[in-house]
Order: sequence, then structure tokens, then C-alpha cells
Amino acid sequence: MHVVDLTQYKVVETLVATLFPDAPTGSTSNSVTLSPDEKTLYIANADNNCIAVFDVAEIQRSRSRGFIPTGWYPTCVRTVGKWIFVTNGKGFSSFPNPNGPNPVGKKHKVDYQKGNVEEQYIGGLMKGTMSVVAAPNERLLAEYTRQVYRNSPYSKEREKLAEGEPGNPIPQRIGDPSPIKYVFYIIKENRTYDQVLGDMPEGNGDTSLCLFPEKITPNHHALAREFVLLDNFYVSAEVSADGHNWSTAAYANDFTEKTWVTSYGGRGGDYVYEGQNKLTWPQGGFIWDHCRRAGVSYRTYGEFADDYQANIPALEGHFCPYYTSWDTNVKDTTRVTQWKRDFDSLVAIQALPRLSTLRLINDHTEGLRRGKPTPLCTNGRQRPGVRPLYRTPVKKPRLERKRRFCIGRRCAKRRRSRRRAPIYRIRYQSFCETEIRGPYPVFHQFDVADDGTHPWPATHESARRGGDPDVAVFYKKCGSHAVPGFAFQRQPG
Repeated sequence: MHVVDLTQYKVVETLVATLFPDAPTGSTSNSVTLSPDEKTLYIANADNNCIAVFDVAEIQRSRSRGFIPTGWYPTCVRTVGKWIFVTNGKGFSSFPNPNGPNPVGKKHKVDYQKGNVEEQYIGGLMKGTMSVVAAPNERLLAEYTRQVYRNSPYSKEREKLAEGEPGNPIPQRIGDPSPIKYVFYIIKENRTYDQVLGDMPEGNGDTSLCLFPEKITPNHHALAREFVLLDNFYVSAEVSADGHNWSTAAYANDFTEKTWVTSYGGRGGDYVYEGQNKLTWPQGGFIWDHCRRAGVSYRTYGEFADDYQANIPALEGHFCPYYTSWDTNVKDTTRVTQWKRDFDSLVAIQALPRLSTLRLINDHTEGLRRGKPTPLCTNGRQRPGVRPLYRTPVKKPRLERKRRFCIGRRCAKRRRSRRRAPIYRIRYQSFCETEIRGPYPVFHQFDVADDGTHPWPATHESARRGGDPDVAVFYKKCGSHAVPGFAFQRQPG
């Protein structure tokens, strides 16, 4: 934070209000005020949930005194006499919403980027609060400061060395090598953990909230069983606006956090949160900016690339020019076909990027709107079309180590926590022969080094019913996104 001499329009001092001097972007300092005697400065750190306190009695010799804990996302700080008043934009906690938006409910209307106060919509559940704190003395401020550090999951040690197990392909230490060479990051829409996987007895789910159980999404369930069921994954965003930013930058800035509410509430403002407005860009950049700085090749399919053009500079020349982004009239099966065409052409010239980000949208659904596919249809029809997202990379001998991630958003209903999202992870290495099952014909998946010449078996009973094999890949979260899976079982032996 800069201190400016307004008579000379000159920066005379810079204050570091973060918990650590060289912490990455994310504290979100967004409000300041002085004590009545103008010797103490208070700074609201929205994403640290605290007030930074500075002694500014001497110009150009300011010093940090400590921190005061607040509620969730402090947006404004002011003083009156000895009292400090802090408004907390998101209150004190998250809330469940078992009666929240339901795309299969007859009384629920599914709107895009809009809220509905008549149901437990995520935006309407959050109530702001005010903290009133007496200006602390040095002893009490020291205790407040210790509390702030205890409240924060971030530390310099954890930034440099993450928790984990030795030998994990995702390195624990920054800069360590990884065997993963290619990452496919898929971003989908509007599904919570319970809505899709709440019926899995292996996890901590709620069957009463499960809208798309195993009979509708068999491959999602099989994927979770075959690899890992992540039933305790939580996200930081509320809706698509901040969700896309958390998904692609691990951060949503103050402009995004404060304006999506009025935009979704119909009180002014356009949807500009996927790179369309520079004010929404995080200071450190998006995942593609980091790839560019690190010399890692990348390409996007629909994510931050609308109307067949890039939304941010980092994606210029790094997007598929014919991939369809947001258009509910286009099926995800079509999108996957577009992706496969581009994928095959890049493999042919040995130019496949290390990171591919893909956007699939149909599981947003359009509710029970007349003339549109039903929610069960939009979730079910993705499965055969997403098969190439899994099978295509596995068939390529050059692509022996790949990983796919997918996260599911959470503005839909949830009883335990509306922030718990589905996330799927697949690691491609060398599979033994694997049979993939679904309500479509059975097919076999061979080792990644296979030349792909094995014919599809046509003996299974379902093969006579026609249709494509059911294979989906995995998930990612964007505000509320998830992805397909594929049901698969290892054959005996």
C-alpha cells in the first residue's frame, strides 16, 4: 500500500500490510482509516480476515504494530473515538442451503448469472455483519495478532513445502521435478458434491440432495471408485463470476467480489468476469500467464475465449479458433469433437501443449424450460461425447504421463456445506487392459502404448442397441464446475 504526498503527487512510503513481507497476491487490502489522533492507520485485509495496524506518527518511518481479527471479508474500516467499526461483507460463516436452486424442480427457474431471493440462493444466504472493537493496547494487540496467524492456513513454510507423501507425482516442494508431462484441466458447471456423488456409500454424502445418482452418472461414480473419492474438497467462490477466477488464478480480486452481487441481483453491471474487463484481472495473472513466464506451453478451449477470440492477452494465439464456448444450444458432444480435431492435429505435428484447459457447459442445464433438454438429459448425454477426452490421449504412445483434473462448482443446494465441490483426478500411466462399462456398448481400453488397432467388441448385449461407449473424463471447478467420468472395472487377471 502506497502513501502519497498529494501536494507533489509522489509516493513517499510503501506499507506492507500482508501477514508476511513477501506473501503472494491475495490479502486484498481494500479500506483504510486513521485513528482520531491520526497516529494509527488501520487497513482492512479482506482475504486475510483481519485489520492491519500501523504506527504512522512519523512520516516515512511507519511501522507495523500487528493485526486485529475480523469477520469474513472485511470491506470497510472506520473509527469513532476509541472504537473501531468494521463491516464484514460475508458475515461470519458459510451456510447450507438444502432448499437451494434445483434444476429438476418444477417451481425453480434456472437463470444464467442471476440470483433468486425466493429460494436459498447462495448470494441471498450471505448476510453482512459489523464488528465493533475497542482500540487495543499493546498487550491485547499482541494477542489479537497471534489469533490472526492461528486463523490463517497460510505460512511461508507451507508455501514452499506442501503437506503430502514422498513419491507423490505432484511435488511437495516448489521447483522439484514431476513425472507429469501433460495436464488436461476441464471446467464444468453448477454441481455440488452431493448433487452427483451424494449417493456413494463410500463417502460422506447426503442422498437426499443427490439429483444425478449413479444410474444417471455411472461413469462419474466409477471414476471416483477406481481412482480416489475426494469428499472433503471445498472451494472459495460463490458463483461463476468469482469461480472462474478462483479456478484459473487461485484468486478473485476485490472488484470481482464486490460487483458480482449487484450484477447477479439485476441492480447494474454486466458479466465481465472471464477476462472481458481488465479490472477483474488478478495482479499476479492467470494460470496461462504463469505458464508463459515459466516457459510451459498451453492452450485453451472455450475458457476465457468467447466468440472465437481470446479474452486476455496471454491467450492470444493460444486458443482453438473453432471451439464453441458459452452457447447452450451447442451440445458438449460437439465441443468434444471440436477438441479432438484440434488435439489430433497438434499431435500430428508434435505440438501438443503441456497444459490444456477445456470448458464444458451442458450440466449447467436450463431447468425445465419448455423446448429445452431436461436436466437429466443434459447431464446424461455428455457421457458418450466425452469419451474422446479420456480415450484419445491414452491411445497416443507419446503421451505416457498425463493428468486430468476437474472441479465442480457449488451454487446449487447443499445441506452440509454449499462450498463442498466434486473434484475428479486421473493419472494416465500404463494401464492393464480395462473394461469400461455404462448404459452404452462395452469397450476395452488398452495400455497407452497400444497402437489402437484393437476392434471394439460387438458381442455385448448393449452393443445391439446402438449408441456410443460411455466414457467421460474428469472434473474441474469453476465457480461451480464438474466434469465427466468413465465407469471402469479391471478384468479378471
